[in-house]
Amino acid sequence: MTYFIENLIELNVDTEIEIGLNLRIRAATSEEQNVIKSFISAFGLSRILEVAYDGLYKHVIEKRLTEGKGHPKKGLGQDFRYFVLEEMEKTGIYNPNYAKALFLSDKEFFIPFGFDLKDYPRGGVSLKYSFDSELSAYTYFNDKNTNIIERGSEFSIEFTDEDKFQVLDNLTLLNEFEKKKEDYPYIKKALDDFFKMIEISNRSVFKIIQLFACIELLLLDGKLAKPKSSALQLESKLDLINNRIGNPVKVSEFIHVPDSFTVGKLIGITHEYKSSIAHGDFLDFEKKIQISNKISELDILILARKVLKSIIVFALKEPQLITDLKKC
Repeated sequence: MTYFIENLIELNVDTEIEIGLNLRIRAATSEEQNVIKSFISAFGLSRILEVAYDGLYKHVIEKRLTEGKGHPKKGLGQDFRYFVLEEMEKTGIYNPNYAKALFLSDKEFFIPFGFDLKDYPRGGVSLKYSFDSELSAYTYFNDKNTNIIERGSEFSIEFTDEDKFQVLDNLTLLNEFEKKKEDYPYIKKALDDFFKMIEISNRSVFKIIQLFACIELLLLDGKLAKPKSSALQLESKLDLINNRIGNPVKVSEFIHVPDSFTVGKLIGITHEYKSSIAHGDFLDFEKKIQISNKISELDILILARKVLKSIIVFALKEPQLITDLKKC
């Protein structure tokens, strides 16, 4: 199968990147672009937004071309914006771990679906949605369309050597965990819940609840944890894990706080806000989250998700350590 990487746009169209494990990234062919466009149009993208969407990306790609980073041979309409992941030796089998490995990366490369051309256009095309959910793709595109309307811009994402190593490492960890997932049911559930969470819009206040549910599932024993001590337990355990991982999350790189402000401190403070949502209280973000004058709910969401991803990757590497830590 071929997998469309929706938010990868900064790549030389003549470049093919071999990732390893029989995978490479390349520009989509004209036939593949037609398939991708036909499926994207089903996600509620209005004509006005579609024009803005293409125009936005066209501007980014034109800038890239003027800087000498690529030279389309057939014109912009044939070459910009669409890049895919494919197996160099075709297996003909959809692999859900490809989309998971890319989304667990720092840049959260998003694959909405994989497809298989069957003598296209005569033979049609088969399609498989990532994360076993068409709703995930709908939610992703809906959030993205809203961002275009509200901000008028999108982030340009390129695929670097560091991204390549991350994706390869994530894919290897996911494949290895498949063999022993029944021995670690809480990690398995947290992993499943994390990808299921993509179905919830970033604009929903309930997404922060699901993020915390995954973090607590991995780190807290529900039978032992008292409500008042949960935040303190999370704070200490998160700081312990963050100090052990190779690339620790530094809160000060995302929001205006001192360098000494830890991941545990962030989640501990945010825990009260999460509890207000869960218990139906009036939401007062500024009162509950007294961290920085310039922090927003979206900032908290992005940071909490980054923290959760780092815990999940660490859990895949050290499943027994996470299991033991949960019991403490």
